Amino acid sequence: MTRYLTPVLAIVFVLTILPAPALAQNNYLAPAVVYTDDGKDRLVDDEVTGGQLAFGHFFGDHFAFEGLLGSSHLEGFDNLEALELGINGLLLLDRQRRFSPYALFGVGLLDTESDVYDNEQQEFFTYGLGLHYRLSDGPLSLRLEHRIRDASENNLDFDDRITSLGLSYAFGGKAEPPPPPAPPPD
Repeated sequence: MTRYLTPVLAIVFVLTILPAPALAQNNYLAPAVVYTDDGKDRLVDDEVTGGQLAFGHFFGDHFAFEGLLGSSHLEGFDNLEALELGINGLLLLDRQRRFSPYALFGVGLLDTESDVYDNEQQEFFTYGLGLHYRLSDGPLSLRLEHRIRDASENNLDFDDRITSLGLSYAFGGKAEPPPPPAPPPD
Protein backbone atom coordinates (compact mmCIF):
# COMPACT_ATOMS: atom_id res chain seq x y z
CA MET A 1 0.00 0.00 0.00
CA THR A 2 2.85 2.42 0.71
CA ARG A 3 3.99 2.28 -2.91
CA TYR A 4 0.66 3.92 -3.87
CA LEU A 5 0.23 6.15 -0.85
CA THR A 6 3.61 7.91 -1.11
CA PRO A 7 3.00 9.46 -4.57
CA VAL A 8 -0.54 10.46 -3.59
CA LEU A 9 0.73 12.19 -0.44
CA ALA A 10 3.47 13.96 -2.41
CA ILE A 11 0.90 15.30 -4.87
CA VAL A 12 -1.36 16.38 -2.03
CA PHE A 13 1.52 18.22 -0.35
CA VAL A 14 2.39 20.14 -3.51
CA LEU A 15 -1.25 20.99 -4.15
CA THR A 16 -1.76 22.34 -0.64
CA ILE A 17 0.99 24.93 -0.97
CA LEU A 18 -0.26 26.38 -4.26
CA PRO A 19 -2.74 29.22 -3.69
CA ALA A 20 -5.87 29.55 -5.82
CA PRO A 21 -9.47 30.51 -5.08
CA ALA A 22 -11.48 27.31 -5.54
CA LEU A 23 -14.75 28.69 -6.83
CA ALA A 24 -13.09 30.79 -9.52
CA GLN A 25 -11.40 27.70 -10.95
CA ASN A 26 -12.85 25.44 -13.61
CA ASN A 27 -10.39 22.53 -13.68
CA TYR A 28 -9.47 20.01 -11.01
CA LEU A 29 -7.02 17.26 -10.24
CA ALA A 30 -8.18 14.56 -7.80
CA PRO A 31 -5.79 11.88 -6.50
CA ALA A 32 -7.37 9.16 -4.33
CA VAL A 33 -6.70 5.91 -2.49
CA VAL A 34 -8.95 3.04 -3.62
CA TYR A 35 -10.60 0.16 -1.73
CA THR A 36 -11.94 -2.58 -4.02
CA ASP A 37 -14.66 -5.11 -3.21
CA ASP A 38 -14.20 -7.22 -6.33
CA GLY A 39 -16.68 -9.29 -8.26
CA LYS A 40 -16.97 -12.88 -6.96
CA ASP A 41 -15.37 -14.42 -10.06
CA ARG A 42 -12.12 -12.44 -9.74
CA LEU A 43 -10.86 -14.75 -6.94
CA VAL A 44 -9.00 -11.99 -5.08
CA ASP A 45 -9.24 -10.32 -1.68
CA ASP A 46 -11.21 -7.18 -0.83
CA GLU A 47 -8.70 -4.57 0.30
CA VAL A 48 -7.07 -1.20 -0.27
CA THR A 49 -5.70 -1.97 -3.68
CA GLY A 50 -4.16 1.10 -5.23
CA GLY A 51 -4.97 4.58 -6.37
CA GLN A 52 -6.62 6.67 -9.00
CA LEU A 53 -6.11 10.09 -10.50
CA ALA A 54 -8.92 12.11 -12.07
CA PHE A 55 -8.50 15.26 -14.14
CA GLY A 56 -11.72 17.16 -14.79
CA HIS A 57 -13.42 20.32 -15.94
CA PHE A 58 -16.52 21.95 -14.49
CA PHE A 59 -19.21 23.15 -16.87
CA GLY A 60 -21.12 25.49 -14.58
CA ASP A 61 -22.03 24.59 -11.02
CA HIS A 62 -23.82 21.29 -11.67
CA PHE A 63 -21.82 19.24 -14.19
CA ALA A 64 -18.20 18.09 -14.54
CA PHE A 65 -16.52 15.88 -17.10
CA GLU A 66 -13.36 13.97 -16.11
CA GLY A 67 -10.77 11.51 -17.28
CA LEU A 68 -9.69 8.84 -14.79
CA LEU A 69 -6.58 6.70 -14.53
CA GLY A 70 -6.58 3.97 -11.88
CA SER A 71 -4.11 1.27 -10.90
CA SER A 72 -4.84 -1.64 -8.57
CA HIS A 73 -3.08 -4.73 -7.30
CA LEU A 74 -5.49 -7.29 -5.85
CA GLU A 75 -3.97 -10.26 -4.04
CA GLY A 76 -5.49 -13.70 -3.62
CA PHE A 77 -5.75 -16.88 -5.65
CA ASP A 78 -5.74 -14.84 -8.84
CA ASN A 79 -3.21 -12.02 -8.03
CA LEU A 80 -4.75 -9.45 -10.35
CA GLU A 81 -3.08 -6.30 -11.69
CA ALA A 82 -5.58 -3.85 -13.15
CA LEU A 83 -5.14 -0.60 -15.05
CA GLU A 84 -8.30 1.45 -15.55
CA LEU A 85 -8.75 4.26 -18.07
CA GLY A 86 -12.15 5.93 -18.07
CA ILE A 87 -14.21 9.02 -18.73
CA ASN A 88 -16.90 10.09 -16.28
CA GLY A 89 -19.65 12.64 -16.03
CA LEU A 90 -20.48 14.06 -12.60
CA LEU A 91 -23.86 15.62 -11.84
CA LEU A 92 -23.42 17.79 -8.73
CA LEU A 93 -26.09 19.27 -6.52
CA ASP A 94 -24.23 22.61 -6.48
CA ARG A 95 -20.45 22.94 -6.38
CA GLN A 96 -20.76 26.41 -4.80
CA ARG A 97 -21.88 24.79 -1.55
CA ARG A 98 -19.37 23.53 0.99
CA PHE A 99 -20.99 20.06 0.93
CA SER A 100 -22.19 18.81 -2.46
CA PRO A 101 -23.32 15.25 -3.23
CA TYR A 102 -23.02 14.04 -6.81
CA ALA A 103 -23.94 11.19 -9.12
CA LEU A 104 -21.30 9.66 -11.37
CA PHE A 105 -21.62 7.76 -14.63
CA GLY A 106 -18.98 6.73 -17.14
CA VAL A 107 -17.34 4.23 -19.46
CA GLY A 108 -13.83 2.98 -19.93
CA LEU A 109 -11.31 0.26 -20.60
CA LEU A 110 -9.89 -2.12 -17.99
CA ASP A 111 -6.56 -3.82 -18.73
CA THR A 112 -5.98 -6.83 -16.45
CA GLU A 113 -3.08 -9.21 -15.90
CA SER A 114 -3.82 -12.29 -13.87
CA ASP A 115 -2.43 -15.63 -12.71
CA VAL A 116 -5.68 -17.45 -13.58
CA TYR A 117 -7.47 -15.67 -16.43
CA ASP A 118 -5.97 -14.63 -19.73
CA ASN A 119 -4.57 -11.12 -19.80
CA GLU A 120 -7.20 -9.03 -21.46
CA GLN A 121 -8.82 -5.69 -21.98
CA GLN A 122 -12.46 -5.27 -21.07
CA GLU A 123 -14.83 -2.42 -21.71
CA PHE A 124 -16.79 -1.33 -18.64
CA PHE A 125 -19.40 1.09 -17.53
CA THR A 126 -19.46 2.66 -14.10
CA TYR A 127 -21.98 4.47 -11.95
CA GLY A 128 -22.11 5.63 -8.37
CA LEU A 129 -22.51 8.38 -5.80
CA GLY A 130 -20.04 10.72 -4.19
CA LEU A 131 -19.61 13.58 -1.77
CA HIS A 132 -17.57 16.68 -2.48
CA TYR A 133 -16.66 18.70 0.63
CA ARG A 134 -14.77 22.00 0.31
CA LEU A 135 -12.18 22.20 3.09
CA SER A 136 -12.07 26.02 3.01
CA ASP A 137 -12.45 28.86 0.55
CA GLY A 138 -9.17 27.70 -0.98
CA PRO A 139 -8.59 25.19 -3.79
CA LEU A 140 -8.78 21.94 -1.78
CA SER A 141 -11.79 19.69 -1.36
CA LEU A 142 -12.27 16.26 0.14
CA ARG A 143 -13.78 13.70 -2.23
CA LEU A 144 -15.45 10.45 -1.13
CA GLU A 145 -16.94 8.19 -3.76
CA HIS A 146 -18.52 4.76 -4.10
CA ARG A 147 -19.12 3.31 -7.55
CA ILE A 148 -19.78 0.06 -9.36
CA ARG A 149 -17.46 -0.86 -12.24
CA ASP A 150 -19.26 -3.44 -14.39
CA ALA A 151 -16.88 -5.32 -16.66
CA SER A 152 -18.84 -8.59 -16.65
CA GLU A 153 -18.55 -10.92 -19.61
CA ASN A 154 -19.12 -14.56 -20.57
CA ASN A 155 -21.36 -15.12 -17.52
CA LEU A 156 -18.53 -14.10 -15.15
CA ASP A 157 -19.25 -11.62 -12.35
CA PHE A 158 -16.67 -8.86 -12.67
CA ASP A 159 -18.79 -6.18 -10.96
CA ASP A 160 -16.30 -4.39 -8.72
CA ARG A 161 -17.46 -2.10 -5.91
CA ILE A 162 -14.90 0.67 -5.63
CA THR A 163 -14.69 3.14 -2.76
CA SER A 164 -12.21 5.99 -3.05
CA LEU A 165 -11.10 8.73 -0.69
CA GLY A 166 -8.95 11.60 -1.83
CA LEU A 167 -8.51 15.29 -2.37
CA SER A 168 -9.53 17.50 -5.23
CA TYR A 169 -7.49 20.56 -6.21
CA ALA A 170 -9.19 23.27 -8.30
CA PHE A 171 -7.15 25.39 -10.71
CA GLY A 172 -7.27 27.26 -14.03
CA GLY A 173 -10.12 29.19 -15.55
CA LYS A 174 -10.92 32.83 -15.26
CA ALA A 175 -10.93 34.49 -11.88
CA GLU A 176 -14.15 36.20 -10.93
CA PRO A 177 -14.02 39.99 -11.33
CA PRO A 178 -13.73 42.01 -8.13
CA PRO A 179 -16.93 43.59 -6.83
CA PRO A 180 -17.63 47.12 -8.06
CA PRO A 181 -16.48 49.93 -5.77
CA ALA A 182 -18.98 51.36 -3.34
CA PRO A 183 -20.70 54.53 -4.54
CA PRO A 184 -19.31 57.75 -3.02
CA PRO A 185 -21.29 59.11 -0.06
CA ASP A 186 -23.58 62.02 -0.81
